[in-house]
Amino acid sequence: VESLDAGCPLADMADIVQVESVWQQLKTVINTEKIMPVVYINSDSDLKAFCGKHGGTVCTSSKALDALNWAFAQSDKVLFFPDANLGENSAVKLQLPKQKVFRLNSNLPFNGQSDEQIKEAKLILWNGHCHVHTWFKTEHIQKIRKNYPDVKIVVHPECSREIVELADAAGSTKFIVNFVVDSPKNSTIAIGTEANLMDRLARENPDKKILPLSKSICPNMWKVSLNDLFWVLDNLGEVNKVVVEDAIKNDARIALENMLQFV
Repeated sequence: VESLDAGCPLADMADIVQVESVWQQLKTVINTEKIMPVVYINSDSDLKAFCGKHGGTVCTSSKALDALNWAFAQSDKVLFFPDANLGENSAVKLQLPKQKVFRLNSNLPFNGQSDEQIKEAKLILWNGHCHVHTWFKTEHIQKIRKNYPDVKIVVHPECSREIVELADAAGSTKFIVNFVVDSPKNSTIAIGTEANLMDRLARENPDKKILPLSKSICPNMWKVSLNDLFWVLDNLGEVNKVVVEDAIKNDARIALENMLQFV
């Protein structure tokens, strides 16, 4: 950890108190033994432990679909958190009907959402999001296509479903990098993700025109510098130490080991 104040607003949208409260509420409607919790890697260690404790797993953006397939093979329903867009876009790939996908309200209790909706749903989504990726709007796509008729648009699956459906391709950071590298020379590519990746890909692929779908910056990522990294490496084990309780480590390890079954 190079900069201890470089947090993640997405991860902060679900904490263990909230998740356990929702879990208890779900128990009043359905049998939670038939729900598999799946948590995105951008989350606190105690949420990973929660998943391990309940037989669930962790996923990255590139493995969200695999995680859901793994979970559905063993359970009737999945609780996916904290990023609702990643979960919903994965549900589209799984061809889950809309009535089988249920997005929780952020506030508790369920705020008028019916027990029947929860019972019918196969995928229950936490209502979290990444502000970097929800920045992108349909007008950004319309404008870029108008200005560059031959453009190919690739976005991250943390974008809204609408943006993903309007783009030419969507996938993880690695997917976006490969999409650019594998595109023909003189291609025009607009990227919908954090601006620093777009800038890097533009430098590394001078034979292609790389554009931001719209410039969206993560201020927390900007807090981490090479100087910070070098300082930590020079003082390894002495500075910026993060200590995790054994109980949390043990349960989180179960969730991470479950992830290794589909990566």
